[in-house]
Amino acid sequence: MAQGTPTTELEPFAHRFFVDRKYQMSHIAFPVTSVTLCDTINEEGSVSLDRVAIPRSKWKFISQYMGSERKTTIPFEEQIYDNFALKPTKRLRDTRQGVVAFEGYDSGFNMSFFFVFRQGQWMLVRMEDLTD
Repeated sequence: MAQGTPTTELEPFAHRFFVDRKYQMSHIAFPVTSVTLCDTINEEGSVSLDRVAIPRSKWKFISQYMGSERKTTIPFEEQIYDNFALKPTKRLRDTRQGVVAFEGYDSGFNMSFFFVFRQGQWMLVRMEDLTD
C-alpha cells in the first residue's frame, strides 16, 4: 500500500499494522519503548510507570483488531490523535506524529501506540499500556 500524508493514512496503516506480522515488524523503530503501570506507589502517592526498551529479538506480535474486525468483549473505542499529548482535534493535522489509542469506558482498558512519520512511512516508537 502506498502511503500518503499522515493525515490521510494513519487509520488504514493501523488496520494493516495490527493484523500483518511482517508488515508490523517492518514498521517498528527498534528498540521500541514500552510503558506500563507498576503495582507500586511512588513517593508522591501516584502509580509508577515502568519503561522498557524492547529490541527486535524480544518483540511479540501485537494483534489488535479494529472496527468491524474487532473480536473482543472488552468495551473500548479506537481514537486517532495527531499529537503525542493525546489532545483531541476537530480534524487530523499533518504533524508527522500519530497515536492509535484503544480507550475503554468502564473497563479501565487503555492502550496507546505512538507513531512518527519518517521517510514516507509510519514507524512505531512507543507503546503504552495504562490499563488498570
